[in-house]
Amino acid sequence: MVVSDKFAELRQNAEAILKKKKSTSDLNNLDIDFFELLHELDTYRVELELQNDELQQANHELEVVQKLLLEEMSSYSRYYELSSEGYITVDKKWSIIKLNMTFCSMLARNKNDILYHKTSDFIYGPDQDIFYFYQKSINDQPEQIHTCELRILAKTGDTKWVKLTYPSEINQPQNQMHISVTDITPLRLAQEDLGLIALVFEESEEATMVTNSDLEVIKVNKAFSDISGYSTQEILGKHPRILQSDRHEPAFYQEIWAQLQEHGQWQGEVFNKHKNAETYSKWLSITVIEDTDKENIFYIGRYHSLQDNKPGILEHEWRLDSNIINDSDMIGTSPQIQSLLNQIDKIAAVTAPVMITGESGTGKELAARAIHDRSSYSKGPFVAVNCGAIASSLVQAELFGYEKGAFTDAKKRKIGHIESANGGTLFLDEVGDLPLEQQVNLLRFLQEKTIQHVGGIEYIAIDTRVIAATHVDLERAVKEGRLREDLYYRLNVLQLTTPNLRERVADIEMLANYFFKKFSEEKHPKVKGFSQECIQAMKYFAWRGNVREMMNRIRRAMVMCDKKLISAADLGIESTSVGFNELSLREIKDQAEKIAIQEAIARAEQNIALASRHLGISRVMLYRLMNKYDLI
Repeated sequence: MVVSDKFAELRQNAEAILKKKKSTSDLNNLDIDFFELLHELDTYRVELELQNDELQQANHELEVVQKLLLEEMSSYSRYYELSSEGYITVDKKWSIIKLNMTFCSMLARNKNDILYHKTSDFIYGPDQDIFYFYQKSINDQPEQIHTCELRILAKTGDTKWVKLTYPSEINQPQNQMHISVTDITPLRLAQEDLGLIALVFEESEEATMVTNSDLEVIKVNKAFSDISGYSTQEILGKHPRILQSDRHEPAFYQEIWAQLQEHGQWQGEVFNKHKNAETYSKWLSITVIEDTDKENIFYIGRYHSLQDNKPGILEHEWRLDSNIINDSDMIGTSPQIQSLLNQIDKIAAVTAPVMITGESGTGKELAARAIHDRSSYSKGPFVAVNCGAIASSLVQAELFGYEKGAFTDAKKRKIGHIESANGGTLFLDEVGDLPLEQQVNLLRFLQEKTIQHVGGIEYIAIDTRVIAATHVDLERAVKEGRLREDLYYRLNVLQLTTPNLRERVADIEMLANYFFKKFSEEKHPKVKGFSQECIQAMKYFAWRGNVREMMNRIRRAMVMCDKKLISAADLGIESTSVGFNELSLREIKDQAEKIAIQEAIARAEQNIALASRHLGISRVMLYRLMNKYDLI
């Protein structure tokens, strides 16, 4: 209805009301013009009253609509703020002008710390390039949907994997962009876990074969191919019977099958047939597992070497069972010491020069002796020379020897350290302390394999392996001119780093007990061992002097202690906070977690499944933590 029609209706209603109120007698006594005027005024009054009633009704309806709208806005605001998705609105310069609480939570910051900052301020450094190209793709094609995955950096220093989604410029406000931010950290971690598991499976020294419920081989690793002679392509889809040898009767395999059906596992010695038809003996452990839906059954077979009829012990674990390499006091079963021993085995097989680096007291000379004992020079002498302990004026004579009369006190001919090591190994400790003028002579020896005595004219051929060691940064020494660059490269052909004791926490108790036994003849008669508090204190102590410091403290305590058990105070390490006073709470937590993992792995004798059960976590989580702390 148009406005004019509305007013006409109002006028008709007003006139009808007035007719009822007016009497005919009154109208006869009034002038007609005055009557019409009065009638008009009354009509307008009634019209206003009617309009006021409708206005009040309209106002009431408007208030109801406003209330509903506010409730809807409040509901939307709650959804926006507390959504599982993060939301940000940025201007054309990518400054954040609006955001929800979910995004604040992702960054562990409040809104004031984020508003009007560049979005790039919260992107993890290594992923800035990804974000740059994401911005560029949106600017180039704003009409399309754009996504990318990168890491954001929280105030705590933690990173989160997120997925950024730009929904296209449709319905976007002018000069603004809405971006949704989805936390995909659990997904990325799961992907990393799967990749890590695959890597661990493939690189494991434990030969492993997996079959399905039909006993068809569905996966093997490299170690399995090495012992069986079958490549992955050759064995996949085959039945494990191709490995069976004539050494076992059919009843043997029937018994295995019965055990698997009843108990879900079996282990024992088996004689398998190699691809080349030769027979080999292994200790086999078979485990039956089901998937989460219990629809699929898998059989996992793990092959171990047999050493002294000790089932389930791998070769490198059995070798470490004695904890000592050629009486060189290299003790431990931690991943760090095992890695060092594996590197020593590889280096010992060749004759190239070796550079050993590491902190003082970490056993650089012990590592050098271990290389010598395993090398082709093992039957020759091992000559150790501390280059920093020789006076600069005597270095040449001590290293290269001298002839009688070469200088005032040269009463007779003397061979030097290099010549003494002929047919064996020459160990040059603290080689960075050699004077520059003597570095030239050492370089000439390394190049030509000959020496000349001081005061002599004859060149003497020397066949010796050279191993050098230092605790200083040799690259820095080269830059500062304290070490010849050509000598550095001559010595640094093969590299070996001895781990500090702080990285080998799992070995500390074993080392302590070893030193206690080694120096038992020197101890006070009352002393029987270490208190548990002392063991824990040793694990948390900084050990700036590493194994050498530990050995000396234990040796001194064994003599001076007159109680049954050596305490932390006897060692002078009564505060378990020593070494942590410069660390943050997070670093202390990480250190404690790393220690717990190392101890669990050592206690489980490198059995990851058993270690994970000791720790109360899944095997996947343990692998991830081992990867985090470089324990793999």
